Amino acid sequence: MYKEEFKLLYHPNYIDSVEEEKHPKKEVEKEINPCEDVESNYKAEIEKLSEEIYRLNLAISSLEEERRKLIEEKSNLLKKLEDKERLDNFMENILNNMLEMLSKEKENAKNEAINFAINILKRLLLADVLPKEEALVRALSKVFESGIDLKGEINLYLNPTDFQRINPYLEKLKERAEGFFSINPMVREELNEGEFIIETQKLWIERRYEDLLQDIIEDMRDERGLQGLS
Repeated sequence: MYKEEFKLLYHPNYIDSVEEEKHPKKEVEKEINPCEDVESNYKAEIEKLSEEIYRLNLAISSLEEERRKLIEEKSNLLKKLEDKERLDNFMENILNNMLEMLSKEKENAKNEAINFAINILKRLLLADVLPKEEALVRALSKVFESGIDLKGEINLYLNPTDFQRINPYLEKLKERAEGFFSINPMVREELNEGEFIIETQKLWIERRYEDLLQDIIEDMRDERGLQGLS
C-alpha cells in the first residue's frame, strides 16, 4: 500500500512564501533606487564638466584670437622696422651720392678754374703783358740758393730776349758767385722766353715753359689770393 502524505491547506509560513512570490518586484525596485541616485549624480557632474569644457573652449578661442592679433601686430612692427631701415638706407645712399656729386663738381670747378687761369696766363705771356723776367730771375735765384753744390764753370743757356732782359741780374749774380763758381751766360735760340738750362760738369738743370706758368700761378696765388690753384 502506498502511504500518502497530505499537505495542510493552511500554514502561516506557506502563506508568507506565497506572498513573497506574488510581490518579488518590489524588492527589486528597492534595490535599483541607489543606482538611480548615482546615475543622477553622474549626469549632474557630466553636465558641470560639459559647461566647464565649454567655458575652457571659449577661453582657448579667446587666447588664440589674442595670439593671432599679437602675431599680426608683431609682423606689422617688423615690417615698419624693415621699411624704416630701408628708408634710412635709401636716404643715406642719397646723401652719399649728393656728397660725392658735390665733391666731383667742386673738383671740376677747381680744374676749370685752373685751366681757365692757365689759358689766360698763356695769352698774357704771348702778348708780353706779364713780366717774364721776374719769374725767370726768381727761378734762377731758387736754383743758386737751393744749396746745390755748384763749383767750377757753369753754363747758363737763355732765350735771346731773356738774355738781354736779365743781364743786370746776371752781372750781380757773377759778383756774388765770385770765388765759388763762374757763370757763363749763353744764348740758345730754341729756348722759349722764361726757359733756361744750367749745365755743369755734374749737373744738368732744365726749366721749361710749363715751369714758368706754374711759377707765375704760384706768385699770383700768394700775392693776389687766388684760391683753388695749385
